Amino acid sequence: MPTTISTTKDGDFAYVSNQGSSTISVIDTKSNQVIRTIQVADNPITVMVDK
Repeated sequence: MPTTISTTKDGDFAYVSNQGSSTISVIDTKSNQVIRTIQVADNPITVMVDK
């Protein structure tokens, strides 16, 4: 289940924490497509981007 969304400063990418699947989805905001799924530790609740 998506829990938190954070975007890069330029707004080009969104990072979504997916609680339950232990992943972070990287979304290209121009195409609205998931371009990468990153496996992380158990149940991410939040995500922050510093770029």
